[in-house]
Amino acid sequence: MKKGTKKKEEIFAEQPTAPIASDQALHQAIAEKAYALYQKGGRRHGQDLADWLEAERLVLSEKGEKKLISVPPAK
Repeated sequence: MKKGTKKKEEIFAEQPTAPIASDQALHQAIAEKAYALYQKGGRRHGQDLADWLEAERLVLSEKGEKKLISVPPAK
């Protein structure tokens, strides 16, 4: 193994995990925000992923977090 590279197990061990209740609360907050965006956008179908990602960005920015949960679509 090259110097400076880490095993997969070491990388995962470094990342803190949040309690399940917190994850559920975060998911619920994002779902509610995404639904509000869906309604505000005229209830257009086919925008669910865009609404979810925007809601995720908004909720995380309100909480002061910068890390996104989902991977944004490639441009």
